[in-house]
Amino acid sequence: WSPKTPNLHTVTVNLWDSNGKIVDAITARFGIRQIGMKNKRITINGEEIKLHGVNRHTMWPDDGSALNLEQVKTDVALLKEVGANYVRGAHYPQDQRYLDLCDEQGIVMWEETLGPGVSLKDLLNPYWLHYQIEAVNEMIDASVNHPSIILHAFYNEGPSDDHRACPGYNASANAIRERMGAGYSPPAWYVTWASNKKTHDVCLGIADVISFNSYPAWYDRPGDLPYISKFWTEQIEWVEQHWPEKPFCISETGAGGVYEWMNKTDPKWSQKYEMEVVERDIKWALAEDRLSGLTIWQFNDIKANDGDTKKCGQCNYLPHPKSLDKPWTCAYIDVHCGRPGGENHKGQVDFWRRKKESFYKMKELYNAQLKKDGYFD
Repeated sequence: WSPKTPNLHTVTVNLWDSNGKIVDAITARFGIRQIGMKNKRITINGEEIKLHGVNRHTMWPDDGSALNLEQVKTDVALLKEVGANYVRGAHYPQDQRYLDLCDEQGIVMWEETLGPGVSLKDLLNPYWLHYQIEAVNEMIDASVNHPSIILHAFYNEGPSDDHRACPGYNASANAIRERMGAGYSPPAWYVTWASNKKTHDVCLGIADVISFNSYPAWYDRPGDLPYISKFWTEQIEWVEQHWPEKPFCISETGAGGVYEWMNKTDPKWSQKYEMEVVERDIKWALAEDRLSGLTIWQFNDIKANDGDTKKCGQCNYLPHPKSLDKPWTCAYIDVHCGRPGGENHKGQVDFWRRKKESFYKMKELYNAQLKKDGYFD
């Protein structure tokens, strides 16, 4: 199995009674592949691979997180169209139907336990940590036969700048490694986490792959587009100096763009500005041989939390159907708050999967990379 040739196999195990009758059976699908590291890059079956894609939340307007199969298929088709060969499943274990499709389509996956907002207090609490390790094992139980998963993770943006947190990180890392048998060689998955502590992360020795979340030209120095390449070059050089044997991935970066804001100019929250940030992130990542993977935040717009909705208010919608299965369009939205309309607008498609300017730019750049890497003629 590989992203280029996602070959899959099935095995059936039968249970027979003493009379030769089958009384139970199970069929499992799997893929055969080997991951490794070479030249600070992740390899699959010995081949260095440039991983490029998006983060994806499991959310649609009408069904919330309980997607039907057609919605799952729509998302995977859009991921293939945009040229993603890699997706981070944020921030929880993934729908098995979705992972089946990733196996079939050759989309490499990062899967993690539920974990936004993990605190030092949590990691120092034996009761909490017990159930975290249980969650790690349940995630692996469900997903063990999916060859698309090469990274297992935990504690999104956790307190990894505090040495007291590191034993908690080590506990989850060891729980993943223990599922691979003696010696962990060859590994079935690599261990990572999305760190927003970056160069101040004191637990990175535990990770197999180093992954940073940061948003240059969005949260950090908004409007300063040239800063993007400068910032990421500084980060990768720091990783190379301090952890020269570990692959480096950008686990989150990007910008927000309100779908209805289609100006020719590029103020913050316009589609054009989002596209300009995403374009620079991708161009830097694809040109940088020392980078193993990039996942832009994110695939689709999502509802933010209730506090954001209360603070920002909903947008004023044009007349629309009562049902949420057809797009609603904003006539006016207040962008002078953290989450306009109570949504996270960093998607390459909006909540209803309408494509933004950044989708088309991403499609152009990612598919050019796939062609360069021999995915298609």
